[in-house]
Amino acid sequence: MPRSWTRRTAATVIGALPMTLMAYGAARASQPLRSGLVFEENQMGTSGGPSDALAQVTRHFDRFAPMMIQGFFEAAPLAEAPPRFVVRSPIDMDLVRMAMRVFPIAPSLPQGRTRVAPVDAGGVTGEWIVADGATTDRRMLYLHGGGYTSGDVDGYRCFIARLSAASRSAVLAIDYRLAPEHPFPAALDDAVAAYRTMLVRGFDGHAPASRLAIVGDSAGGGLALATAYRLRESGTRLPHAIVAMSPWTDMTQGGATLSDPERIGGGGQAALYYAKADPRNPLVSPLFGDPKGLPRLLLQAGEAEGYLDDSRRFARKAAAAGVDVRFEVWRAMPHVHQVHAPVLPEAEAAIRSIGDFLLRGEA
Repeated sequence: MPRSWTRRTAATVIGALPMTLMAYGAARASQPLRSGLVFEENQMGTSGGPSDALAQVTRHFDRFAPMMIQGFFEAAPLAEAPPRFVVRSPIDMDLVRMAMRVFPIAPSLPQGRTRVAPVDAGGVTGEWIVADGATTDRRMLYLHGGGYTSGDVDGYRCFIARLSAASRSAVLAIDYRLAPEHPFPAALDDAVAAYRTMLVRGFDGHAPASRLAIVGDSAGGGLALATAYRLRESGTRLPHAIVAMSPWTDMTQGGATLSDPERIGGGGQAALYYAKADPRNPLVSPLFGDPKGLPRLLLQAGEAEGYLDDSRRFARKAAAAGVDVRFEVWRAMPHVHQVHAPVLPEAEAAIRSIGDFLLRGEA
């Protein structure tokens, strides 16, 4: 079978998944989601409770899509994945990244005008994304998710614009180098270089920043924390705040919630990223570092996700080290549910919470 035909077919199948799973999720929307352990004081949800139908849709989509991608890596059948959807061929990283591009990441821009401009951020390709109402001296470095092996600014642009609007910040989003072609510490080096550029140069050109934040999701959330460690070690000015959505903080996959079959797991790409490095290196797995001295920190996690323990354990360790931490567990929500805005009300609410957290720190 021609390789190009195989890739086109796979892309078509992946692209059809959201609609297929929407019907499947709606049919099962009346079934309750299993509750997980939460920090009661910060248990989050919308005023009417979780939107069960949409939560079920996104939950099943997020359960299914990583299994497909894991099939690309393992080249073997997976227990829960329909065999016809498992790719049993050598790793095709281009195909994996194509799959990431069709995930439902905030399909529309926020209201008003959003300005976008390409930028060379210390040798790293990126974009300035500035929503209506954002000021260019209030800056955010955004680090996308994708297991360190996929994802890009193009796929995240609309979501990042929503964060820009909520936080009234100009956002520098970068295409950091991806594994396996560029394993650790390539992504970290790129994040640090971009941050240092953001310190002195904004959307309008050379000008110092008045407020700084580093924000990331999933692997990008772990990278945000690792970047803060590296900046602290080098004596570079730290950001005023860090926001990590469902961060991947433990490359050893030691979180108890990852072994729960009712939760959405993942992590098959870990070794592709850390390669020859020790997975317990704090710059690889921030959980094994010392958070003392980090800035204000907001961690958001979904109650239904496998990486809940990655967030929870880091939050506890940071709080014990004296860091000002807010940890939000969103009821019934999957991994990085924020990217389902504006469809999912809880996603919109979580983005507002991020904006409030960043703006509240300016008082």
